Parts: sequence; structure tokens; C-alpha cells
Amino acid sequence: MNLDDLNHFRMTDTHALLAHIDALPEAFSAAWDHAQTLTPGSIVDVQRVVIVPAQGAPMLAAKLAHYFIEKYALSVLILPDIDDWMTEPDTLLVTVGADTIYFAQKGQRWDLINQERNDLLERLQFGTVFATLLALFTRWGLLAEPDWQGTIAALEAQRERIRAEVPATQNPAKRLAGQFVGRLPVICGGELFALIALRWKQMLNENAKTWAQAEDLDEETSLMSGVMYPQPFPRLHCVFLSTAERDPRLERVQNHFLQQGISTDMLQGEGDSALAHALTAVQFGDYVSYYLAMAYGVDPTPTFAIE
Repeated sequence: MNLDDLNHFRMTDTHALLAHIDALPEAFSAAWDHAQTLTPGSIVDVQRVVIVPAQGAPMLAAKLAHYFIEKYALSVLILPDIDDWMTEPDTLLVTVGADTIYFAQKGQRWDLINQERNDLLERLQFGTVFATLLALFTRWGLLAEPDWQGTIAALEAQRERIRAEVPATQNPAKRLAGQFVGRLPVICGGELFALIALRWKQMLNENAKTWAQAEDLDEETSLMSGVMYPQPFPRLHCVFLSTAERDPRLERVQNHFLQQGISTDMLQGEGDSALAHALTAVQFGDYVSYYLAMAYGVDPTPTFAIE
């Protein structure tokens, strides 16, 4: 396994997925800037937001946006379908797809073309959907202005440390991918990072074609109880996602796993805000999933189509 063989990357990655992963900071920035030019109408007297997302990347993007919006005491619901009561005047309805978003309130509807549809790379539309939602809610005064420029700077700085040209001896994303080879990846996080763990799982499944688990630290007791059987226990490598202010549950679960012979890593989001922590953790996981695909010699882009 040579994760510094860029020729192997080019031959295996026949759809140039790496270029899209490299471009994540630019995709976030472009979506944020584009949202400033949209004129979706006048949103007034909103007391409740209902988000109805499609499955996959739009669902995860909506859930992550929900986390930040709800921090400002606005009632936000994520539901699988639209019901009649959602047309009440104080309710803003947001329907999210992979390539379109539409908003409705008081009988008015605004359709926003989010980006060109690309079914093959729908998993990478997460960033554009998330940035568009965050930007629009900020414009309407339903969300405090986030540290967007600081977040983009953190993404760009991390990219320089973990991109493919950086050798494995100096590249923590390549090192972590190497830890996953021949093992079952388990990604653990609490609150905000429970959502990021799901993103890691999706990208490990779809890019590296490997089984992966995402675990919520709210299930701490179950996590610590469920590592006895079957015997011998499967080969796992567990990554704990955190901020600089670590959830004390992380230390307890990690120590317990180590006592049970399970190898672990701790990954801390970078930057000076919760938004930067979240998106740098997403970016790191995207690179890890790509490098694991290269280690397994599998083309990361194609997935099994569901008819």
C-alpha cells in the first residue's frame, strides 16, 4: 500500500473524485456567495421552520443546518413529508433536494436552483446545500452571522496539510486511512459531531466501499457495554470526533475501548468556531475515505444504483 503514488491515484480514480474533494472550500464559498444574489422573497413573522429534505447528502446537510439554526431559539423541525398544517402563516417550509431548494410561506413559493445536478457525485453536493441554507437563513435574520471567512480559512489551511501531494509520513489523513485498512471503521461523536460521524460513514461506504459504523455518544452506556462479544472480537479502529473542549464522555469511552483492545484515534475539528470545527471534520473525513479507497485499489466514485 503506497498512498504517495499519485499515478496510482489517477489510474484508480477514473472520475477524478479527488478534484472535487480538493475543491470543498471553493464549493462552500461559491454557494455562500451565490446565495447572496438570490431574491427568494420576503420572509416575515417566522416562528417555526419545517425542513423536508431528500435522503442522502441533502438530509445530512439539512440536519447540520438545523443544529446551527436551532441554537438561536427558532423552532426547527425536520420531517420526511409535507402535511397541511405546514401552510400556517408563521411557518416557513423549506424543501431540500440535491439540486434545488424551495421555500414557501403564506401561500408564496420561491424556487432556487442550487446547482447543476450530477447524480454520480450527489454525495458531494452536501457542501453546496448546507452553505446555501446557512446563507439564506443568515440573510433573513433567522440566524446570527457565522464566522464564514474564518471557516473557509480553516478549510484551506487543513487542505494544505492533508492533500494528496503531502507524503504519508506528514499527512494525518493518509495515516488514519492506513489504520482503517483491514479494520472496521467506527466513528463516534456527540451532539454536532454525531452528525459529522454520519457523514464519515456515508463517505467511507460510498468512496472506500467499506462497512463503517457511526455512533452517538448519547448512547454511551450501550457503546461501552457492547464490546464483549462475539469472541474473538472483530478488528475495529474507532475515531472520536471532538472540539478542543472535549466532551468528557469521549475520554471514558475511549479508555474503555483501549482496555478492550480496540485501537482508537481522537480527531479535533480546527478553527475558532463551531462551524469551522464541523466543516473541517467533514473535510478530513472526505480525504480519509478517498485515501482508504486508494489503499484498497477501488474506484471511489461509482456506487450501486437503486432502481
